[in-house]
Amino acid sequence: MKTRDLFPLRMVLALMALGMILADGSAFAQTAAPVIAATPITRVPYIIKKPGHYLLKKDLVFTPTVAASGQAITIAADDVTLDLGGHVISSSAPQDATNTTRGVGLASAPTIHTTIRNGVLRNFNHGILLQKNDSAGRVLIEDMVISNSGTGGILVEATSIEIRHCTIVDTGYNQALTTTFGISASGAGSTRIVDNDISNSLYTTGFLNIGIITTSGIVERNRILGHGVAGISCSGESFALDNVISGFANGIQAASAAVKYRGNTTFNTILSPF
Repeated sequence: MKTRDLFPLRMVLALMALGMILADGSAFAQTAAPVIAATPITRVPYIIKKPGHYLLKKDLVFTPTVAASGQAITIAADDVTLDLGGHVISSSAPQDATNTTRGVGLASAPTIHTTIRNGVLRNFNHGILLQKNDSAGRVLIEDMVISNSGTGGILVEATSIEIRHCTIVDTGYNQALTTTFGISASGAGSTRIVDNDISNSLYTTGFLNIGIITTSGIVERNRILGHGVAGISCSGESFALDNVISGFANGIQAASAAVKYRGNTTFNTILSPF
C-alpha cells in the first residue's frame, strides 16, 4: 500500500477522535470553582468567631439565659456570610419593654464586612442590629423576613449598606419607647434601601413610628404601610424614588435641603405627603 493511500484513512481516524473529544467535552472543560463548605449552625446562642460562610440548618428558638437579653447569633469576626437557609429563629423572651434581645448582633470587631440572607427572625427587640461607633465596613442584608420586633426590624451602621428584598412586619410591641422603625441605615458612605415591604401595624399610641430612616443614600421602590410620624425620614444627601407610602402623618420627612424625591406615591397621609 502506498503512503498516499493511507492519508485519507489517517484523516478519518483523526476526525473520529476529535468528534469523541467534543462529545465528551473533557478536553475543553474548565476547572470548576472550588465549593466552599458552610459551617453549620444547629443551636443558639451561637458566636461566629472566624471569617467564612455559615448556614442555619433548622428552625431554632432563642431562650435568654439572663433576663430578657442577649443575641441569638453574634458576629465576632470580619468577612462573614450568614445564610439562614430559609429557617426561623424566634425569641422566647416576653414581648414587652423588658425584652432587649437581638436576632443577629455584633461583638467588638474591627470592621463589619457582613452578608445576612434568606431567613426569618421573630419576636426579638431588634431583628438585626449591626451598630458600631466607627461605622466601618460593608453590609448586605437580603431576603429576610423580620416580624414582631419590639423596637426595630433592621438597624445598620456601616460605610457601605445595601438592604433589599426584605419584609418587616408588626414592629412596636415595646410601646414604652419614643421611636420604633422598620429599617434604619446610616453611615458615611453609600446606602441603598431597595424593594422592601414594611408594615408596622402594632404601634397605635401616637405618631412615633417611622418606616425607613437613613442619613444618606437611595431609598427606592419600597412599600411602606402603617401609622406614625413618617413613612421615610431622610437626612444628608438622600434620594427617595418610586416608593409607595400610606398611613403616616408625613409621607417623606426631609431633615435636610439636600434630600431629593421623585415618583413617590403617598396616600392616607394626615399632615403632608412630603
